[in-house]
Amino acid sequence: MASVHLVAVLVLLLVAGVLVLLPRNPVQARSFVLLRSLFPAWRFFEAIAELPRLSFRYARATGNATVWGAWTQVPCAPARTASSLMLNAGGNLQLACHALLEHLESELESAELTPSALVSYRLVQNWVEGLVSEATHAVEATEYGVLVRYQFRLTTMETHEELLLSQEHELTRVCASS
Repeated sequence: MASVHLVAVLVLLLVAGVLVLLPRNPVQARSFVLLRSLFPAWRFFEAIAELPRLSFRYARATGNATVWGAWTQVPCAPARTASSLMLNAGGNLQLACHALLEHLESELESAELTPSALVSYRLVQNWVEGLVSEATHAVEATEYGVLVRYQFRLTTMETHEELLLSQEHELTRVCASS
């Protein structure tokens, strides 16, 4: 009886091993894509790819003069502290933002739409708009009629290959400075 159970377990392991080695076919249906978060991904390290890196620049335009600043790198991860072992909201936010960048990169490779029509592009645009708003103290800038324009780019971390250079955007959100 024990040998029958052993054989059944070995057959199941063999079948599972064969299924893991089969090529994957991505499902394109929207209903299945929404359900993918319910099922774990067993291929954790399929291929090590270069990580995307986000940077932005902004310009304050007064009249006809527009002078762009240098590119500012968005930090990868906040500094770790002892309290981050229990409550790590900043680290979780950075992980979510990094996942958003990876999602944008994968959508850029497979999308037939223009980048600005992608939802992930618009989410990154909103994120950068908040960063630019904090960096420029836009409350004072808009009071004096100064137009703030910004642009962002997505590059690879190691080779600095440019994956995306956004169009120029105007700052529409204002962040109150404290």
